[in-house]
Amino acid sequence: MAPGGRSHRIAALDLGTNSFHLVVAEVNADGAMRTVAREKVMLRLGDEVGATGRIGPEATRRALDAVSTLAEIARAQGAA
Repeated sequence: MAPGGRSHRIAALDLGTNSFHLVVAEVNADGAMRTVAREKVMLRLGDEVGATGRIGPEATRRALDAVSTLAEIARAQGAA
């Protein structure tokens, strides 16, 4: 809970084999949450792992770029 009983925003990233998801939520002093933003980036990393047994350099770059973009969105939405 934020100091003084105010609401604050938090972000969560779900990094999966097919897609990365971001959820930004506002958390109120009473613990109630309200989603303020959702984003999804399709990466299909599992396809490459299935075919080659590993995540190659290009897929790694795409994954890092996606995390960077999602982090920027979370910060823009005021997530701490």
